Amino acid sequence: MKKFAWLAFLTGLVLTAGCLFTASAEEMICGDFAYVLLDDGTAEIKQYKGSDDAVVIPDRLNGYPVTSIGEFAFDRLYSGLASVVIPEGVTAVKDFAFSDCGNLSFVSMPDSVTVIGAMAFRNCAALTSLTLPENLEEIGDQAFVGCSRLTALTLPDSVSIIGVNPFQNNSLETLTVSPGHPYLTVTDGVLFTRPDKRLVCCTRAMNRKSYEVPPGTLAIGDKAFENCSWIASVTLPDSVTSVGEEVFFRCPSLVTVRIPASVTSIGEYIFDRRHDTPAVIVDRDSYADLYCRGCAIAFIYAESGD
Repeated sequence: MKKFAWLAFLTGLVLTAGCLFTASAEEMICGDFAYVLLDDGTAEIKQYKGSDDAVVIPDRLNGYPVTSIGEFAFDRLYSGLASVVIPEGVTAVKDFAFSDCGNLSFVSMPDSVTVIGAMAFRNCAALTSLTLPENLEEIGDQAFVGCSRLTALTLPDSVSIIGVNPFQNNSLETLTVSPGHPYLTVTDGVLFTRPDKRLVCCTRAMNRKSYEVPPGTLAIGDKAFENCSWIASVTLPDSVTSVGEEVFFRCPSLVTVRIPASVTSIGEYIFDRRHDTPAVIVDRDSYADLYCRGCAIAFIYAESGD
């Protein structure tokens, strides 16, 4: 009898109140949730194993406070998950946490959340509205890419870090920040950062065929105009010094882009070569001139039209 008890202990498997613990493994199971313990003794959900349409995430798993929704935790629940309630105390929704949850139409996030990771809600095409937490500090790269029915969003004053075009390929008709927002500003439906004067992204609210980037802008962020299918002409001001990667990807109506001599850095693949590339207007012997020559991109000189 003692030998059997000792063997049971060595296997490290204890099942109580629906929770399975593995002494030799990092991951533990409690109900429909697989989780790990973080260094501070709190729990991070690693995977949802259930099949419910509506999920209320518990604030504790076996007594451990839940503070993080881990990477890919609800990823690719294509048609099952329709609503999720995240409990108070969670501070991070990590990369790809709800990616490709195509039926997800309702998300409740508490004000304790400070970080939404890269592509956290990628391709959540059923999501039509969302209230961001009041204490949110960081929105990761392409956090809401492919949320094609999301039409309005307000960014709280607490947001100080914003990644590569978080709202790519969506239907945002209204993107709101307060007039006194310390880090962000929206002008004519285009989102900019204040500290580094970066153009982050263009939304549906900027429904113009021709767009002149405001003077004083220093950088055009990666993917800033991606999927702006309606835009035909973009002019960059003399203040811009860098243009990011894939800035004009999937812009099939784009005919001309003016890149001034002030630009000294251009990222890879700024145009989608699967479509006809626009005519790029450059200054002779400028960085943009050399870039276009090196990448076999059609260009004309600003001073002559040649």
